Amino acid sequence: ALAELNLARQIEPASIAIQADLGWSLWAAGEHEEAKRLLLRLEADNPKFATIQDYLGDIAMSEGRIGDYALDANDSATLQLRLTNGALATVAATRFAPGHLNDLRLRIYGDRGGLEVSFERGTSALRACTAPDLETATWRDIPCPAVPTVYERFIGAINGTGPADPGFARGAELQRLLDAAETSARTDRPQSLEERRGG
Repeated sequence: ALAELNLARQIEPASIAIQADLGWSLWAAGEHEEAKRLLLRLEADNPKFATIQDYLGDIAMSEGRIGDYALDANDSATLQLRLTNGALATVAATRFAPGHLNDLRLRIYGDRGGLEVSFERGTSALRACTAPDLETATWRDIPCPAVPTVYERFIGAINGTGPADPGFARGAELQRLLDAAETSARTDRPQSLEERRGG
């Protein structure tokens, strides 16, 4: 993990989240003093960055002290996004949703209908409401083939029977989004992913 995080830091050197994950990985690898130095330096510059607080809280708890660290395993977030075409998107994510076990749901609405992709209780589903069903709000199931799970794709990549998908580049792209969300929350200002890409 340390090698991958160091590579990620080369790709996104300003990413606070990647630096925090590096600190946590150093702690897990037994490099306790180096990890604490890195995380405390990050905390001094970014006192409201939740991930840093979580890691320092876990370290403090492992050392038998809690101090001023707020431990929060919830990791809930809501985001409002403006897409390239001007459409508004709302994202809600939480690890605390009674009645749901790693469920995912994506809903897309436009002037010609809506689509819903869901993964619940280990089953994927695709539904649509399009013309002529718009006036009655009738949703119809659309058959979709089974796809390999992330675990099956991971094992396939290890065995050489398929590419690692999503790959490292996609992970870095998602990290840019998470960093932008943290920065937006901290500064109370919208963030542009294009500016973060340098484009």
